[in-house]
Amino acid sequence: MLIRVNYQPQPFPALLFLARLLMLFIYTYAATASAAPLSSLTPFKAHYKATFDMGLSVDGTATRELKRQPNGRWQFSQNAKAMIATVEEQSDFSVVKQNVIPLRYSYLRKIFGKERHALLTFDWNKNQVTNNVQNKPWKLTIKPRTVDKLSYQIQLSQDLKHGKKDLQYQIADGGKIKLYRFDIIGKEQLETPLGTLETIKVRRIRSDGKKRETLIWFAQSINYMLVKLSQTDDKGKKFNLMIEQIETPNP
Repeated sequence: MLIRVNYQPQPFPALLFLARLLMLFIYTYAATASAAPLSSLTPFKAHYKATFDMGLSVDGTATRELKRQPNGRWQFSQNAKAMIATVEEQSDFSVVKQNVIPLRYSYLRKIFGKERHALLTFDWNKNQVTNNVQNKPWKLTIKPRTVDKLSYQIQLSQDLKHGKKDLQYQIADGGKIKLYRFDIIGKEQLETPLGTLETIKVRRIRSDGKKRETLIWFAQSINYMLVKLSQTDDKGKKFNLMIEQIETPNP
């Protein structure tokens, strides 16, 4: 009697082990890549010359610093000083899928010894921000992607870096939600103390009919850092920032 056996050759044990190891590596790499943070922020400390033109030109200095905290969150601060005034701002935020999520914003202004301070605390579980201005707190309902008036600058620079064209931001400020919209004027070679920089120049779009103007230059070669800012209010008073020095601390 003839017995037929269907024989299918099996791969060598070593080859089978390597194949399984390769598949495990692929799955592990894919999971790690999908879980990796999408933030492309880089810590920095930048120093600027500040010029206040209020009928009388006054020079000052400003420092902007972005730091990563031990808990993975970010802290962005801006301090401007002149002969008669100082302004200190700080925003604590996290980043989720390239979106800035503000957690806390503080503001302190001192002019001739008089102080004005404000504190905003964001509660995203309730979609609510608590405004505390001059120790008078009240609450405001907010929508997702609402930012404060400092952290929006980080969001704007990152949006430019990723080629976004729809540049509009909901800002929690002064007990209300304000819409900031920007358009891209174009690329410009900007002469700075750091040398000639290739920048993208943007302008804030005003819809209130007033003659206020805000122009911002972001340097493409420095992770789209703000290198110049020019503001003119409806009375013709001007405020300018120009970068002078950059420090890049360890993350």
